[in-house]
Amino acid sequence: MSALTLSKTRVADILSAWKRAQPTAEKIDMFGCIFGALTPTTLENQRSQAILQYLFTSPETVCDVALFFSLEKLFLVHNGVSIELPPATDSYTYTAIPYDDSCADALSSFLADKTVGLCQKELAIQEGDFASKLIPLLRNLVSAERTVEVAPLLGEFLFIKDEAALSCVEKAAGLCSAVFRRFIRGLIEEETQRTHPRALSAIQEEISQRLQMPNTVKGLERLEISQFSIASGLTPCVMHRGTYESQIQVTKLSTQPLRGDVIVVRYGVKNCGYTAFFARTLIVEANAPSNAKDAYQFLYSVSEKVMELLRVGTRLNEVYTGAINHARATNETLAKHLPTSLGFSTGLMVLEARGTISEKGTATIADGMTFVVRVTLEGVPDGGGESFDLELSDTVTIKNGAAQLNTKTTRKLEEILYEGEMQEEAFDISSRELNKITRQGQSSVPLLSREAAREEKLKSLLRELHAELIAAGGKKATTTATEELRVYEMGRLAYGDIIPYPKEGTLPLQARNDIYVHVEKEVAFFPVCGEIAAFHVSTINKVDVKPEGEYVTCTVTFHSLQEANIAYRLHRTKIFVKELSYRASSDVFSEVKIAIQGIHQRIKNRDTERRRISTTAGGTKLNVTPNSLRLPQVKIRPTATTGRQNKDCIGNLELHQNGLRFSFIGGVPIDILFDNVKHIIFQPAVNSIRVIYHITLKKGVEIARKSVDEVQFVADVMESSEAVTGGRKSYDEEIAAEEREQARISETNKQFMRFCSGCGEDE
Repeated sequence: MSALTLSKTRVADILSAWKRAQPTAEKIDMFGCIFGALTPTTLENQRSQAILQYLFTSPETVCDVALFFSLEKLFLVHNGVSIELPPATDSYTYTAIPYDDSCADALSSFLADKTVGLCQKELAIQEGDFASKLIPLLRNLVSAERTVEVAPLLGEFLFIKDEAALSCVEKAAGLCSAVFRRFIRGLIEEETQRTHPRALSAIQEEISQRLQMPNTVKGLERLEISQFSIASGLTPCVMHRGTYESQIQVTKLSTQPLRGDVIVVRYGVKNCGYTAFFARTLIVEANAPSNAKDAYQFLYSVSEKVMELLRVGTRLNEVYTGAINHARATNETLAKHLPTSLGFSTGLMVLEARGTISEKGTATIADGMTFVVRVTLEGVPDGGGESFDLELSDTVTIKNGAAQLNTKTTRKLEEILYEGEMQEEAFDISSRELNKITRQGQSSVPLLSREAAREEKLKSLLRELHAELIAAGGKKATTTATEELRVYEMGRLAYGDIIPYPKEGTLPLQARNDIYVHVEKEVAFFPVCGEIAAFHVSTINKVDVKPEGEYVTCTVTFHSLQEANIAYRLHRTKIFVKELSYRASSDVFSEVKIAIQGIHQRIKNRDTERRRISTTAGGTKLNVTPNSLRLPQVKIRPTATTGRQNKDCIGNLELHQNGLRFSFIGGVPIDILFDNVKHIIFQPAVNSIRVIYHITLKKGVEIARKSVDEVQFVADVMESSEAVTGGRKSYDEEIAAEEREQARISETNKQFMRFCSGCGEDE
């Protein structure tokens, strides 16, 4: 083992946690943590081991070390490993000695007359020579009356983590999501489509192997896996109906073949010893119970509620009570199938009783805590005499006062549904046609290989294009369809409107030796058969860069033989390049890919702007009239402002020589020309609370970055609601208020009528 460095900051964190727990730990003068040798039979989740690993900021388990600390000093006994201690201060001292013959005297002096808190049950399971010698010595030095069991308290010291520890949990959670998204989901889908799926135990074994070597998953080949490991205490499981086990540690593996109905997948991953947990339910809609989707929606809502309630300052049992009350209010029947715990704290220690989201959870939530929100539904009746089970588990961290979800993948109902068909176990063999057999059974479509299907599709497309060419009059024919596509970059290129380099000698020097993208001219240069070939970037469909063993490959795919390819329609007899592939020992392609993607985005932006201009009114300017007639304090619909702060946009509607202008504070005026008006409808306030001036446009105008062709200007003539107060009005006061209201309605209607008349005269 390399040198162990004791973290002064983390020692201070542990001491702060001790001080916060003083009412519980007031009889304890000193804490002791001992961990012996690590063997294949060593039990995980030991509190002393977790404390040691945390204090030494070690990515691996710290072995053959004993640590004793009080509020004033710290004492270390080790088995010859290199220890680096922080410098001592006036308020705190550090001492480290190897285990030898003089160790007994030093330890006796340090522990003299002290009440020592120990995880006594863990002392009995320590292994190795160091532990077998030190533990009897400790029991001789400290009598049973001076020892206190502190296992739950030590576990609570690790609830709050620093940024480095939080980062480890987040990395482990990220790997959980990545392995599920890139491998496990596809694996389950493939197995459910097989006529004879593999056994659950075989699938679990394959998942365990990928979790142990995650760089064998496609897309994770470059992952540095030295700090990742599988959480063996949280058994990876794949279960379908009838095989579900809610216990996290499962020792018995089912040999039943996977059945595509309601499938639960769960596993855990560690990064530097910090654990993240992940579980998902996958529903094959064709085979699942009819109420499975409703049950999952309920499960999802409870999980969301738990994460919503995980707020700094809240006790965990209060979170549990709030989530259960929400569940009962949502669906009391399904709430009965919820477990007694909705999650637990995670990190170097998991399943600590005080850190569970249950009635026993006494810890108060604080920034730096990490939890697994684990919601299950067990034994939900399916309406046919059987039952099914669901599970949704996620790892969250508490930051900035609230829970942040670290495993976001595949949570919503639409993301966990499969639309697979029921597997046909038996049908009349004599009537089968072998070329019509699919994974789901018989089909009316003959089964072709991918290459054969591609060739058949290509031939069909060529026949259709040739028929179009003949019908249009041959090579010299013209068609109006091409005119519609000229506005696109490929159409302009095909017509010769784009000539990046008018003269051959103007090619950039960088293009003569290697792959090069000339961003200003939007041209990419690629070596082809020993020569440099130039391609306009608009002809490129996509660029894929990926590692393959010791090399990095780049595949450039072009637009070819596609219905929307105007270049092909104009040059049907030409040969088009489909793709180019290159390979290099280092990644020299990523910059090329980024440059091409940037040019693609630039072309898309130009097309978007062109379409916006062509579909919105513009060109003619509004002739502004001084001292124009106007409607003050009216609202525009749709609102011209964005965001939650300004729900109603209020401004002035002005009448000018050739149109209307709506002016408001904080925005550009909106002009509506009379030439663009299709019709105007005036709706007075008759038995309603507002006056509406409705305009329908021929071409849309831009309001709040959206093109709209229906605009309303509204004025409220009365309040839509009235506050209830203790005072009561007299009859005369009510009559006077009603008369004032009627006068306001009449005046507003007249004001709008005068404005409408003015619009009619100008038009």
